[in-house]
Amino acid sequence: MDAGGLPMLELLIRRVESSQSIDQIVLATTDLDEDAALAAFAADQDIGCFRGSSEDVLGRISAAAKAFKADRVLQLLGDNPLLDASLVDAVVEHLAHNGYDYAVNLTNEFPEAAAERRRFAIGVRVEAMPIETLLRCDERAKTTHYREHATSYIGRHPEEFRVGYLEAEGRWRFLNRPDWTFAVNYAENLELIRRIVSESGGDPVALGLEDVVAILKDNRGLVDLMGEPTPSGGDAPCPA
Repeated sequence: MDAGGLPMLELLIRRVESSQSIDQIVLATTDLDEDAALAAFAADQDIGCFRGSSEDVLGRISAAAKAFKADRVLQLLGDNPLLDASLVDAVVEHLAHNGYDYAVNLTNEFPEAAAERRRFAIGVRVEAMPIETLLRCDERAKTTHYREHATSYIGRHPEEFRVGYLEAEGRWRFLNRPDWTFAVNYAENLELIRRIVSESGGDPVALGLEDVVAILKDNRGLVDLMGEPTPSGGDAPCPA
């Protein structure tokens, strides 16, 4: 669907492809007939594509990572079109600098983290991990819930994985808005993205997250289009 002049998925890809941390982009979609359109999209965009189970998301992502010989995996959600390369790089740096098994920018999707920690808005989530972490998760996560919510096993088993949360502080304090969501789960959310792009009056690919927040602070009516913040996408870990 159009998200301000580009298909929403293309907008996401173009916003993150300049990341210094990304060597290849792979669309890990399902083998359902209706997702043939996404496979065709990936071919048009000249990016990788892997098709697997619609229900075993963890198995699909793990198989995609192995098929494309990844040594580090970043999971980005297709309903997060405002995510940008700078945040991708920040999470990867958080992973690498601290030697974590798994790193993510903290949101309300992670209730196991201490309540006082500063959380990002939902809808700009980056999950980073070495391939070994993903494969270990795939091996140990057995329940339907853990298979559907691909990385939820990691957050719920801190005794098995060293998890690093990037907080919305320092350079990211402007995104310390845990009650906001940029995720596109409903028609109103898509209208929000379109309105943000329109209000910016510029290139949606180059639109900075600081600019997005400034637009919303100046127009509270747009914030109302967010509705109640909900976990972003089918892979949201550790739902409360």
